[in-house]
Amino acid sequence: MALESGTYIDSLNASNPASTDALSQADDHLRLIKSTVKSTFPNVTGAVSATHTELNLIDGLTASTSELNTLDGITSSTSELNILDGVTATTAELNYSYGVTSAIQTQLDAKQASNDILTDIAGLTQATNKVPYFSSATAASLLDFKDEDNMASNSATAVPSQQSVKAYVDASGAGGVGQTWSRVSRVNNTSYQNSTSKPIMVAAYIYGGGVEISVSSDNSNWVVIAGWPGDDGEFEKSNFSFIVPVGHYYKFTNADSNDITYVSELA
Repeated sequence: MALESGTYIDSLNASNPASTDALSQADDHLRLIKSTVKSTFPNVTGAVSATHTELNLIDGLTASTSELNTLDGITSSTSELNILDGVTATTAELNYSYGVTSAIQTQLDAKQASNDILTDIAGLTQATNKVPYFSSATAASLLDFKDEDNMASNSATAVPSQQSVKAYVDASGAGGVGQTWSRVSRVNNTSYQNSTSKPIMVAAYIYGGGVEISVSSDNSNWVVIAGWPGDDGEFEKSNFSFIVPVGHYYKFTNADSNDITYVSELA
């Protein structure tokens, strides 16, 4: 009697047993069939409801166990999975959508549309300390950004920082910056020097004619800048304001003791 041996169902011989075999060996054939089936499907512990067509879908599948386990917990229906039927995207292409939390088209619609302005800016080259600007109605360019307290470059195409502008103005002695008004006492024919680091303004109220106001860079050579032409005996009153540069002197002349009424300095 012909009785094959084997472990899995591919070892079974469909021609066995022969019609002439004794019935006494039928149990051997049945045990062989059971053994090969159980060895071939050792982990099948319930009914398998997939059809042969469905099972054939995995024919040629090269996914690893870990890759297949990725599907564990998926609740998609057959119709939902069938949406992928015919998709030709690669793994890398599908991964582009990984982490997306809202409709991609909605996100794209919210983006700034491309136009000639963006094109002009896109044509610029990034560089340290450069500021983009529109050099004309149809072109963009770059300006230098400088943080120079002394403005030494004297550039016509550079933008200074706020800090450097303040430092330059403070250092250049701009009138009024960091200065305050104060009353001062002044007498006739006495020189007073501006010993500060900035030009000062002097405001004087003169009560009387013939008073002259003079300035000098060396306390020797004087220039008369204001005054009454003469004292005609009347009570002339006048307000004078003038600038005294750094290091220069000023004085009042031809004034009586009460003529220089009020003098204030912005220093």
